Amino acid sequence: MENKIVVLGGGTAGWFSALFAKKFISNNVTLIESVDLGIVGVGEGTVPSIMDFLKSIDIEPYDVIKHTGGSFKLGISFERWNNDSDDDKYFHNFIDYLNDFRVKDIFSHDAKDFYIKELISRGLDLKDYQWQSILAYKNKVDDDLGRNALHFDTFALGKYLSTKATERKITHVDGKFKNVQLNDLGFIKKINLEDGRSFDCDFVFDCTGFSKQILGKQLNEKFISYSDTLAMKKALVISKPEPSFFPYTKAIAMKNGWTFEIPLQHRTGRGYIFDSDYIDENKAHEEVEQFYKQDVEVQKVISFDAGRMQNAWVNNCIAIGLAQSFVEPLEATSIYVTTEMLTHLKHHLNSFTNHNPEGVKAYNKTVGKMVDNVRDFIRFHYISKRDDTLFWKEYSKKYKLPDYVNELVCSMKKGHLDFTQVKQTLGSFNLNSWMIVGNGLNLFTSFNNDCYKNLQPTVENMKEYMDEREKNVPTMKDWIDDYHNR
Repeated sequence: MENKIVVLGGGTAGWFSALFAKKFISNNVTLIESVDLGIVGVGEGTVPSIMDFLKSIDIEPYDVIKHTGGSFKLGISFERWNNDSDDDKYFHNFIDYLNDFRVKDIFSHDAKDFYIKELISRGLDLKDYQWQSILAYKNKVDDDLGRNALHFDTFALGKYLSTKATERKITHVDGKFKNVQLNDLGFIKKINLEDGRSFDCDFVFDCTGFSKQILGKQLNEKFISYSDTLAMKKALVISKPEPSFFPYTKAIAMKNGWTFEIPLQHRTGRGYIFDSDYIDENKAHEEVEQFYKQDVEVQKVISFDAGRMQNAWVNNCIAIGLAQSFVEPLEATSIYVTTEMLTHLKHHLNSFTNHNPEGVKAYNKTVGKMVDNVRDFIRFHYISKRDDTLFWKEYSKKYKLPDYVNELVCSMKKGHLDFTQVKQTLGSFNLNSWMIVGNGLNLFTSFNNDCYKNLQPTVENMKEYMDEREKNVPTMKDWIDDYHNR
């Protein structure tokens, strides 16, 4: 007999979980959500792994762009993170196209690693010498699905995914959750709704967002706070009604946090993530209006506690999305963690039926380490030279830097480009990402790695080749217009 899978909660996490469960676990999948509650609806950015995940659940990424007002994302432009000026800018691109430019043999097995070290050792501006950043700042896109990420409207995405789920015979129930009924071993056997309906279940995905209805409130799983490492506590969600067509996310440092801009075909997503210890909602609203030099309508205010559940999987319930963890959205990691958690479940499918405690333990260890690594990478971005407000002056004093991150920072400041000691510790974001951000924060001040300085002609040839190739690449708006007209 088929396992009965219940997904509690909609939104991106819920619908992704339902579609995943339908394909890999059981034909008997029911998603329960209360339409009245709505969704958070903030996380509109992703990382490149979204492409593989969408394909794994038989969703066409191009269709997501078409049906959600979406766009390509080539990376993130970090602005004003060293000083409060328009000139302060660096670009964190995802994957560069070096192998396409026939340099793999020149730069050994890890072309990008060697290339970035070469650029850093010569004091060159990385964004002028990397394919994706060259395109991004000219609003152009190379539509390689394996190397770009996506922006999308999360509300539209939810509607699109629910349509796909209905087509695949996933049962969709509108109802408010009341409680669970447990068996003698503490496993969930029924989901009870406020209107008296009950649903039998063999396995439950808790996708109830910040409320953590099942794992947190019903199963009393411990929450591990990141408040000793990360400062942000609130977000203003705002929006610009006009569309934008720049193919990257903007993360702009403010006086008490940072604001983001996400381009969509029908609007521009915006938000201010801030530390409420230094500024209240009204003052944050004023700061945003002063920065953009226009009136700004606040659509909602979100309070959050950065952290994760100690265990994501308890008995026959697993928390996905915001119900499991939340780290401020500086690198668009929320949807990334969701899709990675589901992808990793494919290695533990036998544990759904036989409740293998060792498999569950291994899964929880992997997920916990992944989210902790995301936390550490986000903390790394705040090693800033800004001192124009009390928030920036006090950040490093109030919020700790993990030991291995501090070791990495010390190596960068000494000019080392060999990070063998910490490379295996870096987790979700590879060494190239750490080097790009570290360079953007001006942590590299001297160099003692002359071995990277012998490739000068190659770098100049690369730059010339990239500039020439860029001339034939379409703008993102042209690409989108063309796709809609196909």
